[in-house]
Amino acid sequence: MERTAWRDAASLTVVDIADASRETSIAPARQTESALTDAQVVRLVALGRRIEAHFGQPQDIEWCLDDDDAFHIV
Repeated sequence: MERTAWRDAASLTVVDIADASRETSIAPARQTESALTDAQVVRLVALGRRIEAHFGQPQDIEWCLDDDDAFHIV
């Protein structure tokens, strides 16, 4: 597995379900930091492979990570 970080100037954060989300800027020094840890990447890859196996082919999925470090497919 290979990881590549890219510059991201904004972050989308869910404030709460009623208020939807809020875009916030990311400090320049943090714009190339990885959003996920190595362990989270490994878990997300495993989840993607399970979904691919279930459907018999790769799937275009959307996901999010909650405050309890749990992935959700949305």
